[in-house]
Amino acid sequence: MIAESKKAAGMEQQPGGFESSQRPGVVSSRGGGGPMTDNGCVKKCAGCGGKIGDRFLLHALDRYWHVACLKCSCCQAQLGDIGSSCFSKAGMILCKTDYIRLFGASGACNACGQSIPANEFVMRTQGNVYHVKCFTCFTCRYQLSPGDRCVFLPPQTSL
Repeated sequence: MIAESKKAAGMEQQPGGFESSQRPGVVSSRGGGGPMTDNGCVKKCAGCGGKIGDRFLLHALDRYWHVACLKCSCCQAQLGDIGSSCFSKAGMILCKTDYIRLFGASGACNACGQSIPANEFVMRTQGNVYHVKCFTCFTCRYQLSPGDRCVFLPPQTSL
């Protein structure tokens, strides 16, 4: 169950929460009058479309949800109750188990094509994922680091 002021996956939660590709979290209403937007309107649930008057609401994928409405698209588990992560891919919201079942625990490096284990650090840019060691300058093979300036050239086509 979601409790006030707990930590999960190394992320401060306001009360309770998740992490995912977009780091959703649980938000507490201020003053007990129900969660409000900045302009004073009550927030609407992305799941059911209803107004959220509960003390807690989930913020996931840049939308707000009743705690009971944010569910895994496959197993229908309430994501607030089963762990500290959720994933979004192919138009689905998934628990970790179903994400790994459907899409695997790793991806492929755009430079070498080899598998990238789920626990390995990666470099991401322009929708591509690379092993840290593979993220290099094409011309001089200098290994690029976060913050390094570089230019991405369009792929060359042969005639």
